[in-house]
Amino acid sequence: MAAVTGAMADAVIYGTVDTHITSTKTTTNTIGLSGAYSGNALGFKGSEDLGSGMKANYQIELYPGYFGAGGTSTQTLTNYQSFAGISGDFGTLRAGQFFNMGFFNNAMGDATGISNAGGFQRVSETGTGTNQNNSVEYTLPNMISGVGVTVGKTFDNGTYDATTTDGASAVMSQSYRVTYSAGAFNTGYSVSKAATATGGAMTAKGTSFSANYDFGVAKLFGNYQTYSTTTTATNMGLSIPFNQFSLNYNYGYKTVSGAKTTGYNLQGIYAFSKNTKALVQYAISGTTTVTAVGMQVNF
Repeated sequence: MAAVTGAMADAVIYGTVDTHITSTKTTTNTIGLSGAYSGNALGFKGSEDLGSGMKANYQIELYPGYFGAGGTSTQTLTNYQSFAGISGDFGTLRAGQFFNMGFFNNAMGDATGISNAGGFQRVSETGTGTNQNNSVEYTLPNMISGVGVTVGKTFDNGTYDATTTDGASAVMSQSYRVTYSAGAFNTGYSVSKAATATGGAMTAKGTSFSANYDFGVAKLFGNYQTYSTTTTATNMGLSIPFNQFSLNYNYGYKTVSGAKTTGYNLQGIYAFSKNTKALVQYAISGTTTVTAVGMQVNF
């Protein structure tokens, strides 16, 4: 959906509704609704031509949550990627809140699309967090065919969390990501460093290396991550298309101070159209098993 008003900047409204009936089993079994694939999103984005090859760009993306534990209805609206920026022959400069560069790099190596059902093992975002606010990012202009380079800086963000990947925020962090694409081959490498206190050294470090290759009849995925000196994760995946249906599988394992945890996700997706798909997922991460059946609608 798009709207243009006179001399104002172009505006596009977009979003995702992702609803699944989900069974989550650890020591007990919990059944309810969840956004087991990508989760919901509602966004507004656009640009304005400033002349001389420059454009102003903006995006406000929200997460509308309506799933409650134990059948309790909860209504939440939290912030995803939201920023304002300017682009031109010099590259692109943006300021606001962004997903961690490790998140995007991990997605390149995940056949199941960083599904919320789990299975894919993630460690490179630990300590720096998936959502990073109070941040600036700069993407270099395309000087070498197929090569992309982005660097970022997060200023004082409040609280450091060295235990989780989702929702954690470093006090301060800096990141960079390099990608390369050539035909059916894509690869990327990212590094994120975080400080545990204002003015402190960037001692918490996460890296991610991913690659995928599309053979036509199947697409292969690979990913390797590190965090600090004691934590690693390895993922391998395969996606096989059958007309409107695709079968996706990811196997991964992570090692934390010598202790190994494995996980996998087997996923079937049927595309009714370009914007609507049905999904079935069965995922295991350590001692947690998730079974999800649902739909995703994009607009």
